[in-house]
Amino acid sequence: MNIRRTAIFMLAIIFAAACPSSALADDANDLFKATSSGNIGKVKTLLKKGADVNAVDSNRVTALYLAAERGHAGIVKLLLDAGADIDAKVGGGDIFSAALTPMMIAADKGHTDIVKLLLERKANVNVNEGVTALWIASEGGHADIIKLLLDAGADVEAKTILGGTALIEAAAGGHMDIVKLLLKSKADVNTKSTYGEFTALTVAAEEGHIDIVKLLLLAGADVNAKTDDGWTALHRAALNGHTEIVRLLLKAGANGNVQCNEDYYPCGFTALMTATENGNTDIVKLLLEAGVDVNIKDKKGKTTLMYAQEKDYKEIIELLKQYGAKD
Repeated sequence: MNIRRTAIFMLAIIFAAACPSSALADDANDLFKATSSGNIGKVKTLLKKGADVNAVDSNRVTALYLAAERGHAGIVKLLLDAGADIDAKVGGGDIFSAALTPMMIAADKGHTDIVKLLLERKANVNVNEGVTALWIASEGGHADIIKLLLDAGADVEAKTILGGTALIEAAAGGHMDIVKLLLKSKADVNTKSTYGEFTALTVAAEEGHIDIVKLLLLAGADVNAKTDDGWTALHRAALNGHTEIVRLLLKAGANGNVQCNEDYYPCGFTALMTATENGNTDIVKLLLEAGVDVNIKDKKGKTTLMYAQEKDYKEIIELLKQYGAKD
């Protein structure tokens, strides 16, 4: 599972909705158009004439949301001064999508000045109807915004609609500076996502972010934590060919004999089986040198040697036999 791709898909329908709609009253539609284009003079004129500052289109988009998305800080201030609802939510309404506030969309786009302004105007930093501003900024790698949100009291353990946290997302994205900030703010290094039961270590190992793996281990990450399918960080690193991460995890005490759950495919695989299936001789050698059980059988009753023989990996076959693999 690629957490970042899943997250982006989840939010895409919201971002696509942020455009002026003909369903609005004329004055509100004009306000949306002026806001979208950054025409601050036109926005001032329309507000003086009584345009509804909190008008919404069919997707619940407001002018403030548009201004925050487009990075128009001056217009954001104007709209707030005119009474715009600072925490108005856009989108959401079902289990497949999240609702966003102006601060969330500003965090997504990396508009630090607007996030700061909204926080100064007392925007709720912990609105959560599927995602939080902190999670979005973590996904986008916006460290300056992370600092602002944490200083404003953002809940570092808040979970998304899929049960992920800011730390898990930052680890998946390789954002070392954000991982450091979150850990310093007492993020739980062993929190698991609701969907998939991933930890920050699992995703960092899977994506090949070795420096983050090191940091998480130093922070007390459980090296043998399992996902809902029974895979560990070692499985994930072996699957994706991250040799140095495999070495690091083994040194940290990873159990190379853990088998994934039998209800999932591949049933009962060990990290050694995974590396063998992928023909990764270097990782196979590392695991063997670490003393893993070379004769463990999966649910089908097959050993690592059998998988190597099926694919005619001659070098791996020889290695396995050297370490006691039985025909």
